[in-house]
Amino acid sequence: MGVSMFDPDLKDEAFASDEGLTTEREDGRRGGRFNYRIAALLLLIVLVGVSLGFGLRFLAAFNRPDVETLFGSEAEGGKQEGKREINVLVVGIDRVEGSHRADAIMLAHVDLRKGRVVLVSIPRDTRAYVEGKGWRKINSAYAYGGIGLLRKTVVNMLNLPVDYHVVLDYAAFVKFVDSLGGVRIDVEKHMRYVDRAGGLYIDIPKGEQWLNGEKALQYVRFRMDAMGDIGRISRHQKFARALLERLSSPEVILKLPSLVKQAFELVETDMTMAQLMALASFFREGNVKNLKTFTLPGNAAYIDGASYWLVDLEAFSKAFVSEEAAEGETISSADSTGETGALKLLPVKRPIAVLNGSGVRGAAMRVGEALRALGLQVVEVGNAKHFDYKSSLVLYGSEEAVEEALILSELVGVPRALVRREEGGDPRLLKLIVGADFERVLGAIDERKRGSR
Repeated sequence: MGVSMFDPDLKDEAFASDEGLTTEREDGRRGGRFNYRIAALLLLIVLVGVSLGFGLRFLAAFNRPDVETLFGSEAEGGKQEGKREINVLVVGIDRVEGSHRADAIMLAHVDLRKGRVVLVSIPRDTRAYVEGKGWRKINSAYAYGGIGLLRKTVVNMLNLPVDYHVVLDYAAFVKFVDSLGGVRIDVEKHMRYVDRAGGLYIDIPKGEQWLNGEKALQYVRFRMDAMGDIGRISRHQKFARALLERLSSPEVILKLPSLVKQAFELVETDMTMAQLMALASFFREGNVKNLKTFTLPGNAAYIDGASYWLVDLEAFSKAFVSEEAAEGETISSADSTGETGALKLLPVKRPIAVLNGSGVRGAAMRVGEALRALGLQVVEVGNAKHFDYKSSLVLYGSEEAVEEALILSELVGVPRALVRREEGGDPRLLKLIVGADFERVLGAIDERKRGSR
């Protein structure tokens, strides 16, 4: 317990008098109490120093080469053989109405010797072969067979071993971030979204701020912007970096053992407590600087009425082994990478017709002008067949136009589920039906315009 320099007992003593008489004994008592406070303060400093030193030594112990044996396998003769590199599959799940869906999928590659970490984000729409189910979106593997089937699917798709897994749900995420005292994030824009049916309410102002568990969850779940799921993944990567920086802070380092114990109880994992502790100690400031994050390379495609992310394994292999540090990189097979971590959209070369489906006078004209300002070829502005479209749509007339239709949808903030083939439509033309959400469409285009400056 700290000692106050403004001790009320001391004040009473200092100003007490017995007919104005101050004795030598009273001076001695005051001096003794003052010395006591100095001693207490020195003791407090020593205790803090010892605690900090113990914490740092405790973590430094995990930097020795023998940490590799924690993740090793038993060799001949019963000797534990150390493992230099490990791959950990990290999965965030969404428990909705009894179903468990893989909402976020990441593969963390940790080089225990070099102190290098590669974090690969796997889009939920990635097309993968799911054993017993055929070609599906990769996030469905968890719903069909839990972490075991998802793990097997990732191994088969990337041709890489997965040594361990960590699975956490929303509740665990919130509790863990709160136990850290929050995480500091520079929120790139004001994020607002309400989904009453899904129980999702997001409202985070723009700017640098501390996010508690609930706000941090809102940040990583937000996807209502021009980049859709790709934008959401870039926020996952940004949050991961901020989280690792938080773990390297002195106040968190001191309580790291108790935090790891709590995390062990919150998540589902096949790692031991000692292994989790070793990994936590690994993510200190020096290793955070060696963190590389990127999104699984590939391209968007539309197959049998469903949108997919098609993996480019060659590009993945090159990015995975590259020693170059990259922050929030998204790679497509057309080599469309962006410095800020967002997907640089390929140009839409097809002519576009913008049709008013909202019934609001001038809505299509405003959207058409905004697209022209970006250099797109808007050849027609008119009315749709009816004016009761609640949401905007992107229509295409041939399979050859799918990729550009998806790019246009990302540009105007239309979900991929609302990109559809128009039977009998002009195969050369893309159509944007502007619905009641046209203000949001204009906002997405404006954001893209500002981002390209």
